[in-house]
Amino acid sequence: VGQQRRELHDHPGRRSVTSVGARGGDAPDTVGTMQAVPTAPDLADTGAATAPSSLLDRTRDVWLPIVLYLAIRGIGLAVAQRLVADGHKVAVTHRGSGAPDGLFGVKCDVTDSDAVDAAFKEVEQHQGPVEVLVANAGITDNMLLMRLSEESFTSVLDANLTGAFLCAKYGAAHLRPHGGSIVLMASSRALQSEPDTEAYAASKGGIVALTHALAVSLGPDI
Repeated sequence: VGQQRRELHDHPGRRSVTSVGARGGDAPDTVGTMQAVPTAPDLADTGAATAPSSLLDRTRDVWLPIVLYLAIRGIGLAVAQRLVADGHKVAVTHRGSGAPDGLFGVKCDVTDSDAVDAAFKEVEQHQGPVEVLVANAGITDNMLLMRLSEESFTSVLDANLTGAFLCAKYGAAHLRPHGGSIVLMASSRALQSEPDTEAYAASKGGIVALTHALAVSLGPDI
C-alpha cells in the first residue's frame, strides 16, 4: 500500500481532512467507505514516552473513537477488522449482503444522499456519535478508451467521487459537534496514470481536489 497523505490541518489536537492514496482497492461491489477516527493531541500533551507508529496508535493512546466504515471487502474490511481488534467500535455498510461476523452493519448506497444520512443516524443510535468519517470508494471499469461508454465513466465517478462528496456533506453535520475527522481514499492513479484507466484516474484526481476544498470549507472544526 502506497500512501499519499495530505494533512490539511496539521496542528496538535486539531482534526483534519485527509486524503490517502493506495494502490489497489476494495472489490468492485464496494461502493464506498466512511469511518470515524479523531486526530489525537500531540504526544507531548499525553506524557507518552515513545512516538506513535500510526494514526491508529495515536488515537489508541488517548481514546477509542467510534468508527463508521462503509466497506465490507478488500482493504476496507481488513482495516475495519484491525480497528475492532484494537478495541474500537466499528460499523460497516453494505448494499444488502449483510455485515461480516463481528461487525455491526447498516445498508447504504453512498451515491444516495438519503441513504448516507440514514446510515449515520442508525450507527449513532446503535454505537453512539460517529467521530471520524473515512470515504473509501473502490470501483473500477477499466477498458480501451474507444470502448468506454459515458454510462461506465459516469458510474465510476458516481461511486468514487460523488459518493465521497455525499459522505462528507452529510457526515459533516454529525461530525462537527464532536470535532470529528474526515479521511478520503485517493490513489496513486491520481498522479501516475496507466493506460485505459480514464474513469478511475479522473475520480481519484477529483478526490485529491475535493479534499483540499473540504479542508478550507470545514476547517478547523473538522
